[in-house]
Amino acid sequence: MNYNKILQKKFGYSSFREGQEETILSLLNGKNTFAILPTGTGKSLCYQLPTYIFKQGLTVIVSPLLSLMYDQVTQIQKRGEKHVVALTSELSYKEKNYVLKNLNKYRYLFLSPEMLSNIEVIFYLKQIKINLFVIDEAHCITQWGFDFRPEYLTIGDILKKLNNPLTLALTATINEVEKHEIKKLIFNDEPNFIETTFDRKNIYYEVVETKNKDEFILNLISNYQGPGIIYFSSKKQADRVSLYLKNKLNINVASYHANLTNSERRSIQNQFLNDELEILCATTAFGMGVNKINIRFVIHYHMPNSIESFLQESGRAGRDGKKSLSLLLYQSNDEFLQKNLISENWIEFKELMNIEINEKYLSDIQKKWQYFLEKNNNFYEIMESKYEDKIKKIYYVKQYITTNKCRRQFLLNYFNEKREHTNFCCDKDKISYDQILKKRLQKKNDQNFNYLNKIEKLFKINFKNKV
Repeated sequence: MNYNKILQKKFGYSSFREGQEETILSLLNGKNTFAILPTGTGKSLCYQLPTYIFKQGLTVIVSPLLSLMYDQVTQIQKRGEKHVVALTSELSYKEKNYVLKNLNKYRYLFLSPEMLSNIEVIFYLKQIKINLFVIDEAHCITQWGFDFRPEYLTIGDILKKLNNPLTLALTATINEVEKHEIKKLIFNDEPNFIETTFDRKNIYYEVVETKNKDEFILNLISNYQGPGIIYFSSKKQADRVSLYLKNKLNINVASYHANLTNSERRSIQNQFLNDELEILCATTAFGMGVNKINIRFVIHYHMPNSIESFLQESGRAGRDGKKSLSLLLYQSNDEFLQKNLISENWIEFKELMNIEINEKYLSDIQKKWQYFLEKNNNFYEIMESKYEDKIKKIYYVKQYITTNKCRRQFLLNYFNEKREHTNFCCDKDKISYDQILKKRLQKKNDQNFNYLNKIEKLFKINFKNKV
């Protein structure tokens, strides 16, 4: 079947977005592909469409987050596709066993790198035809693989065990060093690189230095409508600000982070996707690949840990092409929070090297590190280099915050891309939020609106006089 017909029939689109067709054609020509496409450009289509052309066989998608897997599965099912499943820790033993023994009944299989590393899962995957192996959010290989989720580092070896199926790596933001690092870890040949601009022309970039971030956010949201995401580096702060906004404003707000149960996270995500929540106070556990096109602003309450993560998180705004706001709030020495988080991780790793520790006292991540230390003589040097890289990345974010030049150009320069400053660009030429966001309709006496006001108005009673 012609892939343009499939685009129309299965997905309801009449044309491709930039980078999609080139990626699909590369795969249809049997070439391993590394596609770097901006957030919001429809990367999932790049593997979903070829699956229908391959017909028989399975498309395996390695995905970093449960929320992302469930979102993708839901989107595929909404198109009427029944042959899709996410193999996750939430399934019972009986359910997992059924999926593994019936892999030939599915078109799409989603799973985490941890699930992929399971010996039983590898055994069953070796028994079937894999048409396409996809690593979604491939930047996680280098950004998470060494110090957070080392199973990402095993994907290359697993691909060899699966006889090196046609492979697609997808990501939105990655620098040159990490791009070539991933190429070496994953691909057994030189892949086709598909790259488009990192520029999102409809996003306005602003940094605000303020002594009171809560007040600034309250003032912004009380005057302008969402939907919006506020990103935090602290789960406690996400909860606190969510409660603060709930108490101050008559709008629906929730917090989202790793301390919630999977069912709680799914419920909050669905509410946000369905516009039942207007504001989400979230850690980076939320947002990766989530398909919500009408987010009007993304606020960073805390300084992000890298330009890559900042651009990806900011890019969740304005996927519908309409004007949107990326706002980073800053206070003096904010960078020390990120440095401390990175240092704590590095100290935990070095504990393995400095003293002999009984294995039963090791944390889960220390046990994984110990495995890689035994397997790779250079693992300590790699971890040390990664630690230094992470500190450097914080330095680049601080440069973004303090630059007096065009912020958009700063971001693009980081990825070796150029673009001239325009009128709708960044706070180098400050514009009113009225030109970006929709004003909130204020209810009469909204500040004092409560049930006593309602009763007073309805029954013409003045409670103050009664008191």
